[in-house]
Amino acid sequence: MRSLFIAMRLVSNALGGYIASLLVLVAKHLRTGGRAWFSDESLNQSRLDVYYALLAVLMLLDMGALAAAGRRAERRRAAVAERAQAEAEAKAEAAALAGEDDMLLLGADGGRRVEVLL
Repeated sequence: MRSLFIAMRLVSNALGGYIASLLVLVAKHLRTGGRAWFSDESLNQSRLDVYYALLAVLMLLDMGALAAAGRRAERRRAAVAERAQAEAEAKAEAAALAGEDDMLLLGADGGRRVEVLL
């Protein structure tokens, strides 16, 4: 099991390197003023701001996607809880109409039904 995790870590490091080089190519194509974004002669003439601006945009997109996924999961969790509550209430009504007074379903608690014997 440990060797599997080591292999997964090495693969993720390799993929990270490929993605970083892809980002460098994208930043190279986003150069401004007709000059290269990274100068081999002097670091002061380099356009590293283009690379870091690209990283900032990607991080903002990632944060937005994470927030959207969180909202979607919260809505889905609330819908499941409402459905479980409605199901429990319907079963309690059916039991009351059928004359089964020895057991009453009180409701749902996180998807689990709570039963109370009378």
